[in-house]
Amino acid sequence: MSSNERFTITVRGFDTPDTGRLLLGALQRELVKHGFARDVYIDLMGDSSDLRVTASTAHAVIIANASQWRPEFVRQITTALQLAHAGARVEFDWRSS
Repeated sequence: MSSNERFTITVRGFDTPDTGRLLLGALQRELVKHGFARDVYIDLMGDSSDLRVTASTAHAVIIANASQWRPEFVRQITTALQLAHAGARVEFDWRSS
């Protein structure tokens, strides 16, 4: 069954803009692999006390078999970011309709 999904991914656990740019690139590559190149805004935000990379859908996207797709998507994104920087903490916020 398909559903309309909106999501935000937030990555924390780093303290330099250089590491943030590394994580931003890793997240961007993963999102492109999953076909979200045009559907997600991604940015490095914050200051030295709260740096974070965020990626948010610009609009709801239709996902076929979302209940099966979501856990694998989360696993692949999290793994890629933790490989890029071992301290990366990845949070997902989902809004389904």
